[in-house]
Amino acid sequence: MHHFKACLVLIFLSFSAAVQAVPVYLNPSSLFSSGSFPREVLERKTHDIRVEAWYHVKTADNKTGWLPSAHVLAPLELTKFVYSKDALRIRTSPHMESLSSYTWPPDLKLRVLEIRGDWVFCERITQLSGPRNSWLRTDELKIKSNELGRAWMKSNTKLTSTPSRDSHLIETIPAHHFVEILLESKETLKVQAEGYIGFIAKSQAVTPKDLGNTSVYPKFSYDLKRIPLMKEASAESALIEELKEVSPLKVLNRELQKWGQVKISDEGTFWWPIDDENLASETSDQTIQLTTSELFDRKIYDMVSSPDIPYLKFASARGIFKTLDGKTWTQMNQFKDDNYPLAVSPNGTIFIGAFASQDHGDTFEPYLRWENLITAARVKFHASPRYLQLLKVVPLDFLGNELELKMDIGQKIPSHFHSRDHGATWQAM
Repeated sequence: MHHFKACLVLIFLSFSAAVQAVPVYLNPSSLFSSGSFPREVLERKTHDIRVEAWYHVKTADNKTGWLPSAHVLAPLELTKFVYSKDALRIRTSPHMESLSSYTWPPDLKLRVLEIRGDWVFCERITQLSGPRNSWLRTDELKIKSNELGRAWMKSNTKLTSTPSRDSHLIETIPAHHFVEILLESKETLKVQAEGYIGFIAKSQAVTPKDLGNTSVYPKFSYDLKRIPLMKEASAESALIEELKEVSPLKVLNRELQKWGQVKISDEGTFWWPIDDENLASETSDQTIQLTTSELFDRKIYDMVSSPDIPYLKFASARGIFKTLDGKTWTQMNQFKDDNYPLAVSPNGTIFIGAFASQDHGDTFEPYLRWENLITAARVKFHASPRYLQLLKVVPLDFLGNELELKMDIGQKIPSHFHSRDHGATWQAM
């Protein structure tokens, strides 16, 4: 059975050697890209920079992968107060270039007001000259373990008037909500929640002591019931699995990434990964070449031939391979080791997954506006898919402008989508 994964996050890169196109997102934690723009345009229009953290974690069943900070319940979110590690200059906004002339001393007690990716908006407690608030990086701060902080609910939790299990029920605290810890005992927590003070079972909550320095939890919410664990620290990486249970994850490493915010006329405001490099720049000495017999020793997922150029063929076989003589197959590094559905229109347009080539496979551009496809699915099925898997691409006209996609959107049977404008807009069939 042929499966060509677009995963939870769908690649929107252009692999043109002439123009480096980079995917853009509504925010750094978006599960889907919203198109792509040339790198030079994004660099010129960037007006804000944010640093985001990715966590390399290990699950209880020893699977390892990466999660963005937006999907991680980290110690800072359960902390009311933090302390400066060293003397530091304060920032007026959450980006690297916003340093002011004011300095805070080391070990200064600060109240946490807001967390935004790898930035924390803090308020100083003690009297000092200068501004009272500052944006600070998480690696500039420390937490003291003797402070109670907050608790996060693993599930719907009973708030009772006494620690006893059969005491009066005050309120039910919804899953994934935060409460303030007032007192901690062996089995219960005295907390303040929604204006009420009462007791909850400690087993129902995640506390700062549960996290420590080497553990985090997947941060579920009302809207996010499944969290994608990615193979690499990238929104475009392959999916390892979807996390569905509130269980601790061991932190193996943490990686910081820069995101730039841009405003594109008539399009809107987007974020783009500044550290993202065009995959076409990978060095040629990493290219794999196979003979036809070696290629067929692999599992062939799909194969197409050019209608114009004899012997020009493409194969999807743990990577995308191209041949010009029918004997030697060269891997196309921009597609890494992933498999994609292949198609070719009568005029010779080559389709590899969400990318199309008008020059016989020399360069590829994204043709599929994923956010428009998601909108079409929402209109048809009254829900936004969180799981998308591209199964088949079918050109319906000579130029390849009219297309049909076969998609797995997490339902029992695959869905079909139709476009008349080369993937700019879609209609669910």
